[in-house]
Amino acid sequence: MKKYILIFLSFGLGFILFAAALKEVGLKNISLTISELSLWNFFILLGLFLLGLIVSTLRLKVIIETQYPQLFSFSTVFISKTAGAAISYLTPCVLAGGAPFKAYILSKEGKIPIRKTIASIIIENVIFLSIALVFFVIGIIILLNHFTLPVNIIFFLVSVGIISSIVLLFFYYQTMNKGSGGKGFFIFLIEAFCLDKIKAINKIKTNIADVEKDISCFFKYQKTGLFKAVFLAVVEILLFLFTCWLTVIFLGNKLGIGQIISINALMNAVYLVPIPASLGTFEISQAFIFSLFGLSLSSGVAFSLTIRIMNLILAGIGVIFLVFFETKITTEKMSTKT
Repeated sequence: MKKYILIFLSFGLGFILFAAALKEVGLKNISLTISELSLWNFFILLGLFLLGLIVSTLRLKVIIETQYPQLFSFSTVFISKTAGAAISYLTPCVLAGGAPFKAYILSKEGKIPIRKTIASIIIENVIFLSIALVFFVIGIIILLNHFTLPVNIIFFLVSVGIISSIVLLFFYYQTMNKGSGGKGFFIFLIEAFCLDKIKAINKIKTNIADVEKDISCFFKYQKTGLFKAVFLAVVEILLFLFTCWLTVIFLGNKLGIGQIISINALMNAVYLVPIPASLGTFEISQAFIFSLFGLSLSSGVAFSLTIRIMNLILAGIGVIFLVFFETKITTEKMSTKT
């Protein structure tokens, strides 16, 4: 019950911030800017978003096939990826909200142990976040070198960069068995914070250790799979940066690659705020950074709304896949009982 109350409150706060952003900038100004976007432009951007999802799907497919000697159909991985992304986008847990659903769908459809799918998803997320962090740091450096930002924003952005770097470096350190007692990242945290005293966590501690063994084996021995996954992560991020650059042009403005990287960096930082779909915070952040670059507030909000529409379309597709999968599972259970 508390979980649903928190989700409701986060949605409420998001709507308040969203409405405030629209009121401050003005619906008329925003609609005029968005009107620059033609139907043809819209479908080009949607196609690029879909292409990014395809690249992301290929990355997960490469990783999971190194974890289990079985070829997965692209459609199976695509459905799990899209459904998981929809849940992540529509809940306050952007980074990991849909991970359990992805693991479950892959396990059921691929008929493999769920520990293999969980390990694959963790590996995929870590690789993507590692590459994204590099671009984040570059974007923040560009911002700090060219603009005098408010102290609270500097503190937030720098804190995100430092904390993310420490967590990822510690993850790699523990994963490569150089940590205390050869323990993996998650087992180390569980024991350090005495979380194994919780019955539910202690019950699955052995399973977590097995997942960490799979993760460690991938990073230590699956060099070809690792290279492919890193390459696809770079391609996905560059593709998204290109999509952002093209969106700005379609809306009647022009920005350089450094500015686009900065916009992406701020976007990633805002995604960490526990509000579903970064509602309101995304619009405010983009209005702020666009104004730094000498563009209108309406351009920033129009840009954020365009990106949001694309994400909502993909999330809608993911929800359809999720409903289809749940219906299929329910039907199978009912047929088994009869």
